[in-house]
Amino acid sequence: MHRIRLHQIQSYIGREKAICLLPLIAIWLSLTLSPNWKAFWDSGIYISMGNSIAQGNGSRYLGYTIKYPPGFPLMLALIIKPFGYNFILMRILIIASAIGSIWIAYLLIRDRTNRWMAAGVMCSTAISFPIAYECNRILSELPYTFLSFLLSVGLNTTLKNQVRGIVKADMLLLA
Repeated sequence: MHRIRLHQIQSYIGREKAICLLPLIAIWLSLTLSPNWKAFWDSGIYISMGNSIAQGNGSRYLGYTIKYPPGFPLMLALIIKPFGYNFILMRILIIASAIGSIWIAYLLIRDRTNRWMAAGVMCSTAISFPIAYECNRILSELPYTFLSFLLSVGLNTTLKNQVRGIVKADMLLLA
């Protein structure tokens, strides 16, 4: 089992100075949290489906099977089961998804441009109205964006490894 040591974390932070911006982004996005938040139509459906899943009744809304994707209600069920209808925790899930999406977008852009360009895109995305607006709602957009970006990183890594393997095989054939 590989252990992550403190010097590895310090080395990573030294290389990726933009990670120091994530706490500021978290503070900025947490300003959208409000104890007086009220659910609206789509949020209510997702929360009700999450409750249905938490109770073991499957992905249902008011007793009917509904055609919303069950991934996000399943995430909400993990909050509803132990904590009940805690809107603050649900919105923290949304904010964490936004922060994760912004960081992964930084990593993807950094690989194609440079750190400064990626940090600029990361900061401008973090303070944009659409991100702040979506952090104010309990909807699937940001969690699914995070999962999509995570899949993109996996595909990017896989393709890089395949290209390296092809280049090594070509080198062996030429030798």
